[in-house]
Amino acid sequence: MASLKPVMLDTSTEVARNSAMQQLEEQGYVLIRPVSLPTDTAELERYLTIAMVLLGRTISKSAAYVTLEGCGDDKPLAIHSESVYATAGITPYFALGCVVPAETGGETSVYNGKQACAIIERDHPEIACTEIEYFSRAYPRENAVHPLCNRSSLRYRGQVPENYIRHQGRGIQDADLYKTVDTILERSLLVRHRWQRGDILLINNKITLHGRMPYKGRRVLVRVRFDDPLNISVRY
Repeated sequence: MASLKPVMLDTSTEVARNSAMQQLEEQGYVLIRPVSLPTDTAELERYLTIAMVLLGRTISKSAAYVTLEGCGDDKPLAIHSESVYATAGITPYFALGCVVPAETGGETSVYNGKQACAIIERDHPEIACTEIEYFSRAYPRENAVHPLCNRSSLRYRGQVPENYIRHQGRGIQDADLYKTVDTILERSLLVRHRWQRGDILLINNKITLHGRMPYKGRRVLVRVRFDDPLNISVRY
């Protein structure tokens, strides 16, 4: 697992945005720590939203932002490709900005989808052609079918009721499939990021997957999806 070294950037400048985008394509993620931050929580939320929207101008035509707030969860969030259920396809990039870090836990894990795909194709070819149909409670009209190994990377969401396995190798049980893939993804862990106030994590959803560890206390993040197939807040 690589060490997650932050890039200290003034996110309002074109040079800063281009530097971040270069790292995004090369390693699949980039951690950004802005040079200065507002002290007020509401102002920080607004600042992070604007900063992340500006970052997306070089890689997308639109952005969709939302605030994600929780008060603790003793279970991890299943490893997944962002918007894997979208009929029009996944969002290629997204960003998370930390307004309030959890009291304990709540780390975001990022996994190497290319490495995981290569391991599956080499060591478990019997599941490489598995097709899973993904649904969403939030968007009941949306659904998408993805092969597990998709263009040399992984398209996947861990076992939840909104998944339906349409095709898999003969004799393979659903639970065994998910266990195998999740184990391979843990071997392909890139980073497990412990959030600090003001952190921005920019993620290449085409070649990585991500999840969230259990946590205690209030946790507030802003999420910005770029070229989101479902929502648009800003057009560039």
